Amino acid sequence: MTSNNPFQSPTPTAEPGPKGNSSRQSALVSLRLAIVMLTAAGLVNYHAYDAMAIGPHVAVYGLIIIMRVFQLVLIGLLVIGCWLLLLPTLEVIAERLRSWFAKHVDAETWNDALYRSLAPAAILALPGSILWIVWVIGFYYLKAPFLLISYAVGIPAHLLAACIYVPLLYRWYHLWRNQPAPSESASVS
Repeated sequence: MTSNNPFQSPTPTAEPGPKGNSSRQSALVSLRLAIVMLTAAGLVNYHAYDAMAIGPHVAVYGLIIIMRVFQLVLIGLLVIGCWLLLLPTLEVIAERLRSWFAKHVDAETWNDALYRSLAPAAILALPGSILWIVWVIGFYYLKAPFLLISYAVGIPAHLLAACIYVPLLYRWYHLWRNQPAPSESASVS
């Protein structure tokens, strides 16, 4: 039988930093890979739209160059913003949801569920970006009807996105349902 000495100095833990650090890093890498893949598909979409909207016969070419540069700078800023702020923004939203609906759940455990749900983002972004390029080819180059190509590609694309948020909502629901409130766990001990 071992007794806990309240005056004993704390022993260092084997894990450096917070518990969710490695799962957070994994989620961050996965999100950034997804950003790269989806940006590539987005640039294909931008090129196809630009070619269709402007066409070969242009009277005011200087203005078009300025608009293209402006649009590409905005796309670049959006990508940089996602690269730097997407995970922190999701963490803020997750913390707000936890404070509203599941105050009794440990914040680290709540965030770990977020990180585990974001881990497959890069794997899901690959078929997502392929579906996006299929939509671009079908709509801009093959002239498929908008609704037909949008349903044919949009439904599988949304199902891919659901592969991230449905497990996340399930994990959070499971935590909310099964983790006892602090007053309950203190009375059980």
